[in-house]
Amino acid sequence: MCYPPCQMCYPPCQMCYPLDTVRRRMQLKGTVYTSTSNALQTIVREEGFRALYLGMAPNALKIVPNNAIRFGVYSKLKDWLGLN
Repeated sequence: MCYPPCQMCYPPCQMCYPLDTVRRRMQLKGTVYTSTSNALQTIVREEGFRALYLGMAPNALKIVPNNAIRFGVYSKLKDWLGLN
């Protein structure tokens, strides 16, 4: 079970991650996909449906330190600029 912030982020990630996988695969040299739909069909046919979601967990986990750094820098800049 995820803690609440991950639960809010997870459904959009589930919907968009396959398209991100297709985008990354289409950018690789040597791939011969003709379109986004062709890439989706080929990946599912040759590697299975799960292949669209490979690497999703590490991608979702990087959000936590990313946001921690963003909020920390934001807070320090507010203090430094006197915008409290």
